[in-house]
Amino acid sequence: MLQYILTENGIADQVSLEYKSEATEVAAVLAENPDSVGLLPQPFVTVACSQNDRLMVVMDMNEQWSELQGESGSKLVTGVTIVRNDFLKDHESLVKIFLEDHAASAEATSTDLEKVAALSVEEGIIPKEPVALKAIPKCNIVCIKGADMKTALTGYLEVLYNFDPSSVGGKLPGDDFYYGK
Repeated sequence: MLQYILTENGIADQVSLEYKSEATEVAAVLAENPDSVGLLPQPFVTVACSQNDRLMVVMDMNEQWSELQGESGSKLVTGVTIVRNDFLKDHESLVKIFLEDHAASAEATSTDLEKVAALSVEEGIIPKEPVALKAIPKCNIVCIKGADMKTALTGYLEVLYNFDPSSVGGKLPGDDFYYGK
């Protein structure tokens, strides 16, 4: 995703990327070297900024993605739920219940922020409730289903495929990859 955004903005050859395996490693580099630039997902951005007042957010990757993708409907999708076809065939009613619960959970991040923040701390996702209250609205937690989900994910998978086909299993998924009910 970052390589795509850098390439499309004509600056990929001006940037040297160093990948870290954990967000805490990126935050540590940013704390040690004030001239460094890092890319972190939420809620790690808010956590890192709360621990280091020299850090600041300079761009929103979702906005960058949307600008490059235009009217395609593609979204910067970083989390999905996948089930095997055999499981879906045998337990479709459970999958439907899960999707309903998932949609309600995603909705709760904007309608019951205090409860969700407390739960995120309780579950060890975010270290402190004040940080959770700041971070959760920036996490873009949504539940996208059916045709909207296919539209959102297709462009993202195409970008990954174009950079490295193995990143999506060597080929783009067919229509049967998407659950549309």
